[in-house]
Amino acid sequence: MSTVINSTNWNYCHFKSAKLKAQITFGADWIDNTCHELYFITVTDHDEVEVFQESYQDFKNAQEELHKRYGHWEFVDLSKAAKAEGCDSCAAH
Repeated sequence: MSTVINSTNWNYCHFKSAKLKAQITFGADWIDNTCHELYFITVTDHDEVEVFQESYQDFKNAQEELHKRYGHWEFVDLSKAAKAEGCDSCAAH
């Protein structure tokens, strides 16, 4: 199993500690009538309250910094998460 956040899995993988989650998020900024895509290292608590965010102009720099700062935390791949009750399990019907 990969423990690396990369350009394929960044939108469903993150690192977590006992109290925080670190991930790459995506946004944009409007500068001089041009939309500039940005990547962010975003750290939230378990209530999804942002405690830290830093922007990067390209994915590679955000990825490298995320791994440098938080790569020692537990790696979480949400695509491998256990299915809960709901539409995918038909348990609601």
